Amino acid sequence: MDATYQNETFHLESDHWWYRARQEIILSQIRRRYPTRRDLRILDVGCGAGTMLKSLGEFGQASGLDASPEAAEEAARRSSCEVIVAAIPGDLPSRLGRFDVVCLFDVLEHLEDDVEALRCLRGLLEDGGTLFVTVPAQPWIFGIHDEINEHRRRYSRRSLNAALSSAGFEPVRVSYFNLLLSPMLIPAICWRNFRRSGHHFQLRSRMDPVLRRVFEFERHLMQHVRLPFGLSLLAVSQRGEETAPATSYCPKTRSL
Repeated sequence: MDATYQNETFHLESDHWWYRARQEIILSQIRRRYPTRRDLRILDVGCGAGTMLKSLGEFGQASGLDASPEAAEEAARRSSCEVIVAAIPGDLPSRLGRFDVVCLFDVLEHLEDDVEALRCLRGLLEDGGTLFVTVPAQPWIFGIHDEINEHRRRYSRRSLNAALSSAGFEPVRVSYFNLLLSPMLIPAICWRNFRRSGHHFQLRSRMDPVLRRVFEFERHLMQHVRLPFGLSLLAVSQRGEETAPATSYCPKTRSL
């Protein structure tokens, strides 16, 4: 990713209404899965600037992993958590061990082989461990914003379920989100795709509090139902039964 755009994204993670509302939606789903656990060992893969990583400390011992040294440094500074520089699949240090929870928030769409990456992460989970994944949805709106962010794909519920199942995960719950604002956002996305004008986040506007409340309200809906549509998907999946040695999923793990 372009360095200037990456630095802008670091600031957006803390300040932009979309990131802040998305974080609350994700945390509510983790609380739903683990309402009383505060002793979990958690790995946030592709942790970016570390805003989510810091919040994951609510549930236990959180660690981060990112392929970008700059992102890893920023994440460690913001979260005070251990952050490792490594890429998936095939560049994981052998000292990582196993985790109760692995998180993959808006990372899978960047990877060339999403199934192999998921297989690799499956090998990092304890028996019965949980994978939390978010990805951009609606392949038909793939466009300039995805290209700028170096996305390889957007997902449907069916394609995300297929990738998880192929990697040895048992999907527990897969729901769309970012539904309520989609009637406003989809025309804007299609117009930018038509004009090839890119995407620009404004850090602050007078509408931010309203947009955040509307988006964040979906966390209440998702406690009861799977949303039928949205611009993103959130999957909660459990590590399935062992079908091959875990080391076969990450053949290039390295020692530190």
